[in-house]
Amino acid sequence: MTFRNISLVSHATTPGKIIMGGNVTLVSSTLGGTGTAVIQSTGTGAQQGSIDLGAATRTFTIIDGTPTTDVSIPALITGSGGFIKAGSGHLQLSGADTYTGGTTISAGILTLTGTNSKLGTGDVTVQGAGSILQILTGVGNGINNTAILSLFGGGTSGVADQGAADLGSGINETVNMLLLGGIIQPPGTYGSTSSSATFKSNEHFSGSGIVTVLIPEPASAGLLLLGLGLLITRRGRR
Repeated sequence: MTFRNISLVSHATTPGKIIMGGNVTLVSSTLGGTGTAVIQSTGTGAQQGSIDLGAATRTFTIIDGTPTTDVSIPALITGSGGFIKAGSGHLQLSGADTYTGGTTISAGILTLTGTNSKLGTGDVTVQGAGSILQILTGVGNGINNTAILSLFGGGTSGVADQGAADLGSGINETVNMLLLGGIIQPPGTYGSTSSSATFKSNEHFSGSGIVTVLIPEPASAGLLLLGLGLLITRRGRR
């Protein structure tokens, strides 16, 4: 889908909505300029225009074009499904998104900007070619406090160029559990050597912001360990 602007009009009861029935590839239009393509809610109605993922995981492939930010989605993203950001392009989200199925960045950059922006309520995974989660200064709580954050690293050793998080000044994201390269980390604060974090890794972090890891809830830790155990067992049988 090639476009410049999509406006989803707000309304008291029946706002404009995109209901996802599958995956989508988004391309910013070069007609009339080279600016960022935008999907936004307009008007002053009580209910915002939105994108509904439904109950399935939807992949948004962003094509890398002329703009620094190829696609911006200030519109609310809802549903019980998950969100996969694919493609080498740059996607910016700024809505207080409520989808519950988790977020995966498999390629390119996904940026959070704005006080109320949020990656839904599920777990967040950053892995794949050039995959970066960028949280800009001013974001209040981009990742749910009960979520598991997984940063796989990769690319150039000791450089946050893949499977990493770029945390702006003043950012302190609280998560229930942190995995670096697939390994569960102990509670504490994490960031790059430019941050005030206790545990520092320039492979997985850049910027001066930090991530605070809580003592994992027993249920979360138990389920994760069970999942890892099953994965190891399956690999052993091959």
